[in-house]
Amino acid sequence: MRIKRSVSRNLLSSETARFCLVGIVLFSVLSGCSGLKSKFRSSKHLDMGRFAEDMIAVAGEIQYSLGQQKATYLRDYTDTPELLLLRKEADRAKGLVRGVIAYSIQLVTLGDSRKPDVEKAAELADYLEDVVPVDFEGRDPALTFTQGQVDTILANVRSQRKFLDAIFAAQPLVDEVSIASGEIFDDLKIAMEAVVSATRHRIEDRYGDVRKADELLRRRQMQAVYNLAFLRPIRLGVPGAADSLLAHEPALAALVNTRDGIDAEEMLRIEDRMLGTLKAIRDIRDQLEPDMKMYYNQHHELDEIKNGWNAELRKARVAIVAWARAHKRMSEGVIDPAEVDVLGIARKAAGSMLP
Repeated sequence: MRIKRSVSRNLLSSETARFCLVGIVLFSVLSGCSGLKSKFRSSKHLDMGRFAEDMIAVAGEIQYSLGQQKATYLRDYTDTPELLLLRKEADRAKGLVRGVIAYSIQLVTLGDSRKPDVEKAAELADYLEDVVPVDFEGRDPALTFTQGQVDTILANVRSQRKFLDAIFAAQPLVDEVSIASGEIFDDLKIAMEAVVSATRHRIEDRYGDVRKADELLRRRQMQAVYNLAFLRPIRLGVPGAADSLLAHEPALAALVNTRDGIDAEEMLRIEDRMLGTLKAIRDIRDQLEPDMKMYYNQHHELDEIKNGWNAELRKARVAIVAWARAHKRMSEGVIDPAEVDVLGIARKAAGSMLP
């Protein structure tokens, strides 16, 4: 019994010593010099690679494509009030996109520079001022920032000691720009729709009478071609054929004597009249053809421009939202795990003490 108690006391004493030793080691590590402590703690660093790759090219693409459709057949409608407003809204949208591009380029340039982080933060705030819409008052209710709040955020960005913290502090303004872009693109779309509607009315005012006349002539031409089909049954003596023809072409009644039937001479007069009618219709439609071509070309070009604007607006909306999200991911930094797994050491140490 004494031997067993002695062994038990020795084992307990040994385990207690190990626990104490591990505790001392861990305490020494965690309370040691700052350089050593950094190896036992996770940290964050700035990684601009993905932001640069994803956003610069996309933003540049929408900058150079927005509103680049050229009018060929619609050049007579380039000085309308609606188009002047569209150009104003397009310049507003382009200004936003240019600001986003400039900010993104400068952000990447700052990240790669060797300037002190304090200086980077100050310059970042300067670049933000070029991106943020100036007028925050009286805008859409979704835009909650005032100019005073914008100034406060910019001051906060300038006050940061670390560049990553400055980018994180700038995120509220980046989000606000994303929201503002939705309103700007909405205004641009409304202006574009107004141009399309007004231009269609002007096209109709200019060529509407020609289109209506051509439509009437087209129907008359089709009827005349249809009536020619009665000539063969009349020649073959089919009962009622002559009456059917005259029912469709009452003006031919003056050329025939239906009581005695239609003779050969009358048939020639009918054919000459019907073929002459077709020729006259064709000649008039030929004269109207240039205007009709211009009418359809203008409508077709207007549709293409409208579709192009809509496609570019969708692309611009998505790009700005993606830019804001990419900025947010970047502002959160990349987490670097601790070089030394303290908990792992403790677990292994505790495990080694088990009998």
